[in-house]
Amino acid sequence: MRRPGRDASLRRLRGRVSQCDGAGARARRKGRVVANQSNVEVAHSEQERGRETPARTNLVRASPLFVLLAVVGASAENFVNPELWWQVLSGRQMLAAWQPRLHDVYSYTAYGRLMRDDEWLAEVVTTLWYDAAGVAGLLVMKLLVAGAAIVFLACAFAETGASARVQRLMLVFTALALAPNMQFRPQLFTFAILAFEMMLLARETYRGPSPILWLMVPVFALWANLHAGFVAGLGALGLFAVVAGVDEFRRSRTIRRGLVLCAVTLACALATLANPLGFQVWGNVLSAMFDPVWPKAIVEWQPLLGMLAGDLRTAPANALFDFFIPAGFFVALAVFEVLAPSFDDLALAVIAAVFIAAAFHMARFAPLAVIVVAVPLVRHAGVFSARRGAAKGEVERDSGFNPVVAVALLVALAWVGGFFTGRLRTKAGMRYPAGAVAFMKRHGLKGNILSEFSWASYVMWHLGPQSRIFIDERAETLYPDQVLRDYVAFYSDRSGAERVLAEYPHQYVLVPPNSGGFQVVARNPNWKLIYRDNVAALFALAGSPAAAEFPSPVKGTSPRVFFP
Repeated sequence: MRRPGRDASLRRLRGRVSQCDGAGARARRKGRVVANQSNVEVAHSEQERGRETPARTNLVRASPLFVLLAVVGASAENFVNPELWWQVLSGRQMLAAWQPRLHDVYSYTAYGRLMRDDEWLAEVVTTLWYDAAGVAGLLVMKLLVAGAAIVFLACAFAETGASARVQRLMLVFTALALAPNMQFRPQLFTFAILAFEMMLLARETYRGPSPILWLMVPVFALWANLHAGFVAGLGALGLFAVVAGVDEFRRSRTIRRGLVLCAVTLACALATLANPLGFQVWGNVLSAMFDPVWPKAIVEWQPLLGMLAGDLRTAPANALFDFFIPAGFFVALAVFEVLAPSFDDLALAVIAAVFIAAAFHMARFAPLAVIVVAVPLVRHAGVFSARRGAAKGEVERDSGFNPVVAVALLVALAWVGGFFTGRLRTKAGMRYPAGAVAFMKRHGLKGNILSEFSWASYVMWHLGPQSRIFIDERAETLYPDQVLRDYVAFYSDRSGAERVLAEYPHQYVLVPPNSGGFQVVARNPNWKLIYRDNVAALFALAGSPAAAEFPSPVKGTSPRVFFP
């Protein structure tokens, strides 16, 4: 028999439990709604920032054999550059004197002048590798530096969150675009260090602020002793600091990130002064970039379209790598920026735009622009690929890479690139006066030689320092400005060309037969042609013993040149 009071108590207790359960259910439902709303907001935020693929696949770990293939591909085109002979000569001088500051002994227009060599460390490194193992040592050095550049770019690509398939495709195209420029020059070190910088900037962009960016301070101190390309890297860092700082202020009304990035940039700028030249290293760069005459004497200092025109005239095959592949990178970035827009990497996009403009202004910036453009290009191509797959309901799968195919390609690239030979060939369209130099050595002809600019290093290697040259690739670091202007006037057959022949103590003139300089000497009665082949023409002073020894020009042939 139930008690009325007890029943009432039980009913009240059940009511309270029911109310609690209802409140709990409502709270749980509310929590789910809030959580769902939060997830939607987060997803929407991620979508706005272009982060549909947060997973990061690093090809260095996931596909090391493929990365090795890209490294060999970037190093597969090996040829001698005009200044390689001089780099080894200069490196040997510095190692012998045990100091980076040298007085010139190879020219007669700047003899005894102190050379302001801002690439001294690159020349020393190159010489050490060559003297230790010959051409094989140069190939190993290049493979290591180019390999570092490709590995850094692969790590930068991983920061973008793009799929492995997109990263592989872009790494191949990047290696292909850089291969013709990955040569035995100080620029080689700039490519690797700029790739390292882009890796750190990609991490800063896609993961958020990190103290690891301070690593660039000692890197810039090293860079300033290797190559003047550090100026481009510092410009990229400064642009990143300004754009990323402004963007952060726009988002959160804070300036902390901008201040930190500016502090890093300032510290890197000060670090560049840790070199034997001090502030003069900046003077070298600025004088070369803004000199009105110097860019006219060097093809790669001309506008990109001008370089294209030159390639189409002399070596059309070079136009593919010098112009069309880099231009393809620039167009691809613009296309994917439109197809998959986002503002989370605005700073990288601005840097890319500036470097593209610099490349069209001066072709020398084209490979640097490829390195800079590659990172945001991978990002936006990856976002576009992910969105397209999601729209079709497809899951992007990585098919991997066949190791047998990779090994076969590695061997083929190594064979084609000359990794198994002991000599370096010359670039297509580039000829050297091997016949004329052999003629001079055979007959003991020595003296001051007004040589074609790009031949000077070769002449110095074979005939110097007993025979001295008028000007060479050290132009902005050694020679007075007037010497450079006089050379351009002579070689282009401009006003003042005859004066150049009269006012300097030349004893020989060595120029291509189809050049303006040839016309200047040929019409001057004080000079006599003593040797000629399909590459070079050699003149001697009309009253000299050499002119008397060869009353009629000797016709010869110029063999293909290899280094050394």
